[in-house]
Amino acid sequence: MANKRNLKKSINYLCGELLAECMTRELLAKKELRERLDEVAVEILDMQCDMLSRVCCPEPGMKPKEYYKALTTDLGKRAQGILDKLNALGGEAE
Repeated sequence: MANKRNLKKSINYLCGELLAECMTRELLAKKELRERLDEVAVEILDMQCDMLSRVCCPEPGMKPKEYYKALTTDLGKRAQGILDKLNALGGEAE
């Protein structure tokens, strides 16, 4: 991690890309899938808010290097989970 500003930019970029993918699938999806895709979009926004707040307020008692490494690992796992949900939903066109 170079600095907090770059980490925040990376989080915003990743969440923006996930949200764009979700919204694209929602535009092309059948009506039954739209509500579930809305839930995934809310999950993406919640993840973004949580990750940004964790960057600003690190846990006391942890070494900064270890904390931010754990943070980026958690971000990757949560992003992969969201991608897996999007792929499981499919998003077939009407």
